[in-house]
Amino acid sequence: MAFSDLRKYSGGFGLSLAALVMANLIPLFGVVFLGWGLITVLMLFCLEALVVGVTYLIKIFISYTSSSSQGKIALVIMVFYFLHFSVFITVYTLILINLFAPPEYEHIFYSMNIGDLFEKLLIEMELKWAFAALVFSNVVSLVFVYIGGREYQKADPAELMFVPYKYLFSIHFGFLIGAHIAVIFGMTTMPFLSVLLILKTAMDLRWYFKEQDKMH
Repeated sequence: MAFSDLRKYSGGFGLSLAALVMANLIPLFGVVFLGWGLITVLMLFCLEALVVGVTYLIKIFISYTSSSSQGKIALVIMVFYFLHFSVFITVYTLILINLFAPPEYEHIFYSMNIGDLFEKLLIEMELKWAFAALVFSNVVSLVFVYIGGREYQKADPAELMFVPYKYLFSIHFGFLIGAHIAVIFGMTTMPFLSVLLILKTAMDLRWYFKEQDKMH
């Protein structure tokens, strides 16, 4: 990150940064004060992946509407992106359930339809406020940074299609390695999960600054 010009992180960029930090602090609060376990945090990660995927679909659409020269190809990219990301998020969720969920959770998740699954995640697992914070963070970034900062004018729909995968693999993968080690050694306790979430927040911030530096 180039710290020589911090003014570019004021205004909409600063609000986006604050929303990102808030979205990361809520699961940390859940682990420390509400007794959230590993599976709850990982299910929130699945919701985060969904929010990120939808956000980038909207970004591709905005880029498509702002560039008549790329109109046709961007429309094809949108459809292709929607299809393969839908497969990805489904497989991603199933992998997390198989690797980390207790046996009783596996039965519950596999027997549910989409509506019931969302109800369990948002209501029974108390993820509604964490999910709302993720949505808010992405909406703020979309409105004030991508649109307000006119990043869509520089965006390439073909490149946008791969950004969610880069984000999820760079941010989530590190946490999942730590979570797997925690399970192996029986360290899925509040202090260890808190450390993992703090590291995840640091990686999120690093990603944020890196992406902003690319666009300025």
